[in-house]
Amino acid sequence: MPLADVNGTKLNYCLDGSEQGTVVMFSNSLASALSMWDLQVPPLVKAGYRVLRYDSRGHGQSEVPAGPYSIEMLTADAVGVDGRPRFGEGSLLRPFHGGNGRSDAGRPSWGSVDLLDPFFHVSPYAAA
Repeated sequence: MPLADVNGTKLNYCLDGSEQGTVVMFSNSLASALSMWDLQVPPLVKAGYRVLRYDSRGHGQSEVPAGPYSIEMLTADAVGVDGRPRFGEGSLLRPFHGGNGRSDAGRPSWGSVDLLDPFFHVSPYAAA
């Protein structure tokens, strides 16, 4: 998978779906990786969305710079890996990070910021 150089840290990301699709961006939960969203990708791509997932700093295949990490730093990373206008308009979906519900600061062009249960999944048998 490709790496994006974001705020001095290389972040692993995966982009699936048509370039014409509206972007839906997923951030991983603490102590997890972008693969936590694997079940959501096929139905979203089939429905015409472009799915952008990435490993937060210190997680998955992303670099592990010295901490501590703040919510503001993680938000800046999301903005950096997102790379608009390269990926167009869309929505960010992420789990809660330590109960803090404000990770949308500095990114008013996200259509929405939705907080999900990290164990939420779409059945592969659900109709898209």
